[in-house]
Amino acid sequence: MEIKNTFDIIFDSPNIDWECSKIAHLMDEYVLNNVEELLDAECYKTAIEQFFCVTEACCEHFISDEHWGEFDDMYDPDYSMLATYRRFADTIKNGRMPADCVELIKAGIKKISKMESYIDYGMPMFVSDYEKDLDNGNNIR
Repeated sequence: MEIKNTFDIIFDSPNIDWECSKIAHLMDEYVLNNVEELLDAECYKTAIEQFFCVTEACCEHFISDEHWGEFDDMYDPDYSMLATYRRFADTIKNGRMPADCVELIKAGIKKISKMESYIDYGMPMFVSDYEKDLDNGNNIR
C-alpha cells in the first residue's frame, strides 16, 4: 500500500473521535509499529523517513481537520509519536545510530518545528523533548 493511501485511511474524517484515539491506533497499526521494527532491524533511514512522513501528515491534519478541538488535555496521536521519538532518542544516546541518520532526524525536527501545529499548539511534543535533550547536554546531536 502506498503511503498516501495509508494516510487517507488513517486521517479519514470518520476516524476523528474524542482525543483522536482511533487515529492514534491507526497510526500505530499502519506506520509507527513498523518504524519500531525497522529500528530494531537497524534500518534507520527508512524508519526515519516513515516516522517524519506520518508526523508531517499528522501535523497537517491537526490544523486542516481541526484536531485541536477534539481533546482537552490528551491528543493520543501526539503520545504515539512521542513514544516512537523516544525510541530514536534512546538509539542515538546509546551510540547505535550513524551520524548521517542523526542528521536526518535533526533536519526532520527542524522542519516540524516550523509547522503551524507546533508553533501555535506545541504539537508534536517530541520537538520540545528534543530541545530539552539539547539543553540538558544529552548526547542527541
